[in-house]
Amino acid sequence: MTRYIVLLRGVMPTGKNRIPKMADLRDMLEREGFLHVRTYIQSGNIVLDTDLNAPALCAKVNALIKQEIGPDLPVIALTPEELDNLLSAQPFAGDLNGSRVFLTFFMGELDKGTMTSFAEKTWGEDQLVLTPRCIYMYLPAGMSQSKLSNTLLEKSFGRMMTTRNINTARKLAAIAAE
Repeated sequence: MTRYIVLLRGVMPTGKNRIPKMADLRDMLEREGFLHVRTYIQSGNIVLDTDLNAPALCAKVNALIKQEIGPDLPVIALTPEELDNLLSAQPFAGDLNGSRVFLTFFMGELDKGTMTSFAEKTWGEDQLVLTPRCIYMYLPAGMSQSKLSNTLLEKSFGRMMTTRNINTARKLAAIAAE
């Protein structure tokens, strides 16, 4: 049995990607055999235990949500160790506002050539650090005011990604450690 942090891409409180209640999502996942399911806030964060590997878990959660709730939400799964390693490697000073420090997650690794060309661009006050397994951003004015949107990152790197602020990522790590 492996514990995973499952991140849903694009969950919104209203509209086409709406998950009505995280408690309903939790109950659905438990009915499907996932163990120790916990959800955190309304933006698609789940911690659970399963015998599935990460790709199979992502496919199953995506299919269940699509079948039972409606939205076709991309899914990313990390082990607690992977998340802890990414949090430990975050390059920004600890005294920054945690709601302005972001981690962008994806499956696999980024292409080094694309990373190099993207890193050469400037983003004003926004700071960006690319690694093969995570994109770290410090956005002093917040995500909504930045040019570094999740959509831009996905288009630039040709893969599905999802972003969480460091406070949320730390909370998910703590939940996974319980």
